[in-house]
Amino acid sequence: MPDLAPPARRPPDLGAFTRSALVGATASLSDLAVVAFAVGALHLSPRAANLPALLLGAAVQFVGNRLFAFRASAGALRRQLALFALAEAGALALNGALYHLVATALPLSVVGAVLARAATTNAVYVLYSYPLWRRVFRPAESAVRAAG
Repeated sequence: MPDLAPPARRPPDLGAFTRSALVGATASLSDLAVVAFAVGALHLSPRAANLPALLLGAAVQFVGNRLFAFRASAGALRRQLALFALAEAGALALNGALYHLVATALPLSVVGAVLARAATTNAVYVLYSYPLWRRVFRPAESAVRAAG
């Protein structure tokens, strides 16, 4: 008789989450540094600092999550990059829209711009990005079968 039970969900991996959070902190610091430099030193508006900060953060996230957080360097780079790019397109839209709303609604100083960026990107990371990255950087099915 065939097994009709739904496939088991992968249990959360606290180690991967912790490592990904560290990568996220590094990416956030990179992002925040761009915002602070652009607003403080270059005198750009917080809205103008938005896109370059997000792009640097995304690059740090991909490399750090692939190599360190999920230890997925043996995975297909093109597949991971394509799926990560799709996930990040959504995250970029969410981050950009959310930060834009805050930066438009509130008069932000340099500190306010940095705090607003930290709050908005962390919300998107926990609620959207990390759950998707678990799928992007998951082990290949053949490797899972061989290990277990």
